[in-house]
Amino acid sequence: MAEIAKDVVKKEPSKEKDIVFTIDEQMGIEGNDDVFVGVNGKTYLIARGHEVVAPESVVVALEQAIYTKYKYNDKGEPTEYKIPRFSVRRIREATSKDKIKNRAKVVR
Repeated sequence: MAEIAKDVVKKEPSKEKDIVFTIDEQMGIEGNDDVFVGVNGKTYLIARGHEVVAPESVVVALEQAIYTKYKYNDKGEPTEYKIPRFSVRRIREATSKDKIKNRAKVVR
């Protein structure tokens, strides 16, 4: 059994870079609510209107979240179009100082 353990290679967790970003407030019922997002089994509750720090995969998931809408022409035929669900602005790659300062705005 000890020989088997020697053959097992420990993989270091991938070092994903953290990003400083904001999710802008929007009009509508949920426009000021915190944003809930889940990525790779981890969940995040992110405050809108503040600079926050999260892994880049979270930012990408927010950027790729879309609504699918339809427009209808004079004949009643639909045309599909997509609009972003959130207004996400990347600011910069996070430093260790950013991670400490903005941790309170993201609940994990």
